[in-house]
Amino acid sequence: MDNEIGKLILSLATAFDEQASAENSDTIKQLHESFNANEELYESQINLAAMYFQDFVARPYIEKYGVLDTKNKSIIGMIYTNTFTHFVRKIIERNEGSACSGDKESFIVSKVMKAISTGENQSLYANYEGCDRIAKDDWGKQAYWSPKSFKDTNDVIDRFWKWYRVE
Repeated sequence: MDNEIGKLILSLATAFDEQASAENSDTIKQLHESFNANEELYESQINLAAMYFQDFVARPYIEKYGVLDTKNKSIIGMIYTNTFTHFVRKIIERNEGSACSGDKESFIVSKVMKAISTGENQSLYANYEGCDRIAKDDWGKQAYWSPKSFKDTNDVIDRFWKWYRVE
């Protein structure tokens, strides 16, 4: 890296990695021992742990909003562990390009979470109406954060499950 900020970031990342390794040396040693003892069993155990982690991080949202549907619980977990957001981002980038894809992803994910918490399908079409920074003549135009790749939250969720090969 040629610039000073890049060098600083690399130095910080290296220090964080060294500190985390030192603080978790016993755990890392146990992981190595499990891996060396039986790689297939290790893979199964790590996959199971990842599933538990997904359920664990989704629990506050699920409990706060009373999410009962198993698939919706899974989607919330996959939002927090980035599987769902990865799907959304890749579809947006492939169909619409990478410009503003983060804003579109964030808009879609927030609408999906709202749909899950309310049980109501949410439109993903948004315009500029009410935006003070946009000329009133342009208020009817589709907002830059509103995706063209999905029409509503049901569409996103259905396509996600097909992509994930659950259905």
